[in-house]
Amino acid sequence: MPAVGSSAKNIFRSVFGAVQWSAPDWLLRLKQHAKSHPWRFWIVTLLVLVLLAAVVAGYHYYQQLPKPLQVSAEVVTPEIGHYQDDTEQPTPLLLKFKYDLASAVNPAQEQEPELGLELEPVLGSEQDMVRTSMPAPMLSAARLDLIGEVISDGVAISPAIPGK
Repeated sequence: MPAVGSSAKNIFRSVFGAVQWSAPDWLLRLKQHAKSHPWRFWIVTLLVLVLLAAVVAGYHYYQQLPKPLQVSAEVVTPEIGHYQDDTEQPTPLLLKFKYDLASAVNPAQEQEPELGLELEPVLGSEQDMVRTSMPAPMLSAARLDLIGEVISDGVAISPAIPGK
């Protein structure tokens, strides 16, 4: 009964033919250098591995850094003005700003939900105006609607500093 290894070898040889491999010259020189100067060889090998690990760690660290918030602006062209009493009447220019939150959270994400911000006159309550003219609070550490006000919620300073 033939050995399993020899039958696999015969099948490999029948499919791919006989393979004869010889090491390249650089590998033979490296082997000879490792035998003649083992300490130097292992120190250089260790330094190359440490450098490779530092590159991988640096790349991983860079991927974990916060990504900048991308803002895109779209200009909606105004309609052709109409004339009233031989005077052209102004038409509003509409600017649409969109915060691309998906690229800041996950740059590899295919679908990019956007938070729209439109600057146009809003007739309604003041809260409606704030909601349409302010980005979501998570976008900035400093909310513009709180400028000049004393903030006590969500603020912790260590060590404690007297004042307001």
